[in-house]
Amino acid sequence: METNIPDEAYYNCIDDILAEGKDVEVRINGASMRPYWRGGEKLIASPFKPDELQCGEIVIFRFGEKYIVHRIVQRSGNNLTTRGDGVLKKRENITVDDVKGIVRAYIKPNGKIKSTQTLAAKIYRELWLRLPPKIKGYILRLYGLIVVHR
Repeated sequence: METNIPDEAYYNCIDDILAEGKDVEVRINGASMRPYWRGGEKLIASPFKPDELQCGEIVIFRFGEKYIVHRIVQRSGNNLTTRGDGVLKKRENITVDDVKGIVRAYIKPNGKIKSTQTLAAKIYRELWLRLPPKIKGYILRLYGLIVVHR
């Protein structure tokens, strides 16, 4: 039997677990982090130190009434700008205090755990952050065609 938990209770539970210094698994929905994730993966969010919140890191944060998982694309003091890999224009301006956890790994649908801290992951994020928006747009459209036709 599947149980639905109200969003607010679910988010509070995530906050409590992270505040205890423990990792928490969070299932993601949506396409904003494509092509890095397809959706349906589980993320492993961990507590963090504020100095760990650098460009390229993926974080879970509170934005208004919801939680979002996106990549930090800019940092200035305690101010962060985030954006999903699959999003070309929209960004979120948040603060370090809005961040609830840093994503250090994810679990693929087949159960395999993949680190976001490997050399390959770091190369991907550096390349993705440096690509011009027009090139990202072409890649995302091509990715969409390939995924849709599988």
